[in-house]
Amino acid sequence: MKLKDIGITPPLNWQEKLVAEVTVKVGSGATPRGGKSVYVEKGVPFVRSQNVHDHSFKEDNLAFIDEDASTQLRSVELLEKDILLNITGDSILRCCLLPDKFIGGRVNQHVSIVRPSEAVLPIFLQKWLTSPVMKSMMLAQASGGTRKAITKRQILQLPVALPPIAEQRRIAGLLGALDDKIESVSKISVILQDLGDTVFGSFACREIKLSEVAEITMGASPPGTSYNDDGDGMTFYQGIRDFGFRYPQKRVYTTSPKKKAISGDALLSVRAPVGTLNSAFEDCCIGRGLAAVRSKYPSLIYYSLRASQPIWDSFQSEGTIFGSINRSHLSSIQVPWVEETALDSLEYRLGLIDNNIKNLQAEKRTLEGLRDTLLPELMSGRMRVEEAKGLVMEVLDGGGPE
Repeated sequence: MKLKDIGITPPLNWQEKLVAEVTVKVGSGATPRGGKSVYVEKGVPFVRSQNVHDHSFKEDNLAFIDEDASTQLRSVELLEKDILLNITGDSILRCCLLPDKFIGGRVNQHVSIVRPSEAVLPIFLQKWLTSPVMKSMMLAQASGGTRKAITKRQILQLPVALPPIAEQRRIAGLLGALDDKIESVSKISVILQDLGDTVFGSFACREIKLSEVAEITMGASPPGTSYNDDGDGMTFYQGIRDFGFRYPQKRVYTTSPKKKAISGDALLSVRAPVGTLNSAFEDCCIGRGLAAVRSKYPSLIYYSLRASQPIWDSFQSEGTIFGSINRSHLSSIQVPWVEETALDSLEYRLGLIDNNIKNLQAEKRTLEGLRDTLLPELMSGRMRVEEAKGLVMEVLDGGGPE
């Protein structure tokens, strides 16, 4: 397929190449013999699809393997400037650069290594692979029946609009500045939430039944015919698929909401993995996989639920196939709590932390929105760096929450 077939006419000084022509390696990883049994607490990093997100690498749940298993997988060793591309499953096509700290690691069979040649900057190729037009092209080619997958051959035959290196560097620098700011905001948010955990933990001195300090609304799914991705109706979260740091990401909407959560409610997964937690950024509809936990003390209840992970673990194996928790069980759960005399003052302190987190996450959404708007324009040459630079600088210089 040519660039013209997907509606791209690059500037005259750009070249049209294939991924095969601008890479020295494209290939998926492998699972070591023994599977999870060879995982160790410390060892060689073993990258899986859950670690690969668009524009960012998530260290949560990063696995490690021992030296023997690493030796088995030496053919899929990760090198400096590698690009990681998910090639199967629900997270298909998520794509990021390998952080330097994980050079020398290994990668499993659900992730492909895309190793650029000298003809293209790694960050430029990563941005190209995450542009909407390329995502659409790759999804259209994905095969595998009920499980989507994209092959090495399909990746190698993808077209690339390739500007001169100097222009690649300018484009990558601009988009990279947004990525850096997003990463900075994300790190500060994590620090603040950790602070909230510490503050709550220092005051928690007793346990109380959840139903005594919160109202629980179990989710219910609206009719499937009411779902859309056009923004029509109310934001809908069926389960944890859209959960992110602290808040879920908007993806699906419904015109016939049944059960609702309001801004500030804790959103708790009631199906495996039970206990996964987010907060409602705005009023939303919740499906069967979630419960809304509402309290006079929204920050306290959020950190209390975060401190209750050992409780949720006991529900993971209940049910015939998947772990789950019903309303009766959830209502009777004993959660950590604080003395009555400390409730108001501690809610105020935690509320200040949470307001800062929400403001930071709102800033992050603005930054991500600008990046995702500029990405297809810059990568296709429809907008030049000089035009976009003012928009980026205005947002970057705007500062964060007070």
